[in-house]
Amino acid sequence: MAASHEYQFSSEARKVLEQLLLPIGIYQLVGNKVITLLVSDGMCAFHNTTRNDLVNGFNNDMFALVHPDDVEELAKLGLRYATKEGPYNIVYRAKLYGTDEYRYVHAISKFHGMEDGSRIAITFYTDLTESQGYN
Repeated sequence: MAASHEYQFSSEARKVLEQLLLPIGIYQLVGNKVITLLVSDGMCAFHNTTRNDLVNGFNNDMFALVHPDDVEELAKLGLRYATKEGPYNIVYRAKLYGTDEYRYVHAISKFHGMEDGSRIAITFYTDLTESQGYN
């Protein structure tokens, strides 16, 4: 069951997580909507945009940067992993922010129970575009 409140990071934890150079996003299912709690500096660089633009963009339309042919599968898997235990492991195409260029993205995630009873997903992203079989 989805939480009815948004998880709050301590200011120290938020600062540490936001400064990570790896592309990381932290999300939560609140009610029937996935919200973006936090993105790292690496995630901003990965998408070539600011933290505010990225978080606002994800929260307005989580799939806006996803290739239209990949949205249905990504949404189906995301909901399954948000509501059940298990890792999330998928490759899909995502658009670079502000361009029409797509790249292949590998997302690995797992929902974690937090001390307040909410569940958040910590997701790591890798660009596979230059990898064998994806270019």
